[in-house]
Amino acid sequence: MRLLKATVLAVLVASLIPTLIVGWLSVADTSQLLTQDAEELAKERVKQIRMRVDRILEEPVRALTRVAQLPGFFELPPGEQRAQLYALLRLQPGITTVSVLSTDGGFLMDVRLNAGSGEPSATYRARVRALLDGAAGIRYSEIYFVGPREVPALTALAPSPDIFPEFLAAEVSLDGLSSALAEETAGGQGVAYVVDPRGRMLAGAGEAGSSRNLASRPPTSELAKLFSDPSLSSGMKVDQLDSGSERVIAAYALIPQVGWVVVWEQPIAAAYGQVARVRRSIVWGVAWAVIAAVILALLFGDCARSVRRPGRGQGQE
Repeated sequence: MRLLKATVLAVLVASLIPTLIVGWLSVADTSQLLTQDAEELAKERVKQIRMRVDRILEEPVRALTRVAQLPGFFELPPGEQRAQLYALLRLQPGITTVSVLSTDGGFLMDVRLNAGSGEPSATYRARVRALLDGAAGIRYSEIYFVGPREVPALTALAPSPDIFPEFLAAEVSLDGLSSALAEETAGGQGVAYVVDPRGRMLAGAGEAGSSRNLASRPPTSELAKLFSDPSLSSGMKVDQLDSGSERVIAAYALIPQVGWVVVWEQPIAAAYGQVARVRRSIVWGVAWAVIAAVILALLFGDCARSVRRPGRGQGQE
């Protein structure tokens, strides 16, 4: 009986070894797969955000370009040109000012929907002239901020298709960026924002504007490395970084025509929450298997003793 008991106990103990091995491998493999899934979800999220930002940027510029490339637009009488430009401003509220320029860069006409807003500023005209230097296609100025709310804006230039082109220039307000990014972060699981190559937040989490410089804060402090990384120029990138008191997963997507980077930032605890839950479930499963094996061993020992005692009594009779 003692030999049988020892054999069964040895089998039960030995069975714990493959149970622990299988449990450990399950935890490792499942964690790796779920981690990859979390990173893919971050990439997909930043991809969707980039598409929204790109649409806010490109829709008014495409409309401006279509007018600039209309056959014979620059030969129309000034009154007809002005009428078409007013129609453009009504269809594209993001365009606040549009200007017609000659082949030598002279300002022929400025149109603003709000007649009481006065003439375009000298700063606006200086930005347009800077874009004219070597312009052969659509050009964008660096981002700047307008008014006390520091609304992000830029100046765009679109040439006509002629050999010696004339140009349309426009100031484009990007006021819709903040509301679009606020919708993306409404769930509270992460934050989305847009930064320029200098690390200035253009829109997104917190207060944007020229005073909101994130150049020294992760993950924005990694931008210099990111711009030199070929993988970013071809799509998106995901990193795990320290941000203050916690680690975050940060997904980046480049908007190449203006050099902006869209960032989706999420605490590791939130991004990999499912990984941690599955890992805990597997560990608890292995622990319960071990406990069950020990209980079975104890029960078998009690059964063996109870069977052996009657045998001893019969021998004594």
